[in-house]
Amino acid sequence: MVYKILLIGEPGVGKTQILQKFGSGEFTTSYLPTIGVDLQTYYLSRLSTDVNFIEIGGTSINDFFNFPPVIEGVDLVIFVCDHFTIQSSQLFSYLKMKIQEKNLRRVSFLIIRNKIDLVPFTCDELENITQYSLIHQLTFLPITSKDEGCIDCLESFIFQIMEKSGLKTENTYSCLETIHEDALF
Repeated sequence: MVYKILLIGEPGVGKTQILQKFGSGEFTTSYLPTIGVDLQTYYLSRLSTDVNFIEIGGTSINDFFNFPPVIEGVDLVIFVCDHFTIQSSQLFSYLKMKIQEKNLRRVSFLIIRNKIDLVPFTCDELENITQYSLIHQLTFLPITSKDEGCIDCLESFIFQIMEKSGLKTENTYSCLETIHEDALF
């Protein structure tokens, strides 16, 4: 079984860096914007499955819907931002609604607040993202794509979402045992 994960967010928030960290374990500081769709398939050994990570590049909300085959059949949508604003919440709400319309099965959603090492949380931002996550029943994960522990934590979240969706893998419980508590914030 191949699990399909869609990464979406504004340009420059670190979607490509997250994918590179999953694939090669490398982090680069260079920035090259993604044009169109980027598909990377990785075998995640702790999950015992292939995962298709699909990143959609673009600068407007409508760019996300120019690729219907990519959006359809997705298992998990990861919204990536580097600062959670009112505009972010409006964008995520709109995209969530549109993605749910395009999928017959249940889609899981995750918000990643990336670059916590470069752009620290403000009290207002933390309050806004916490309230938004609770109201919309979304999981929220603050990370920095530079840190291997954060990527391990993200992999653990993906695993937990797979399990809740009924997409269990052979080594269902071994993944959680390998995640260290200090990787969580």
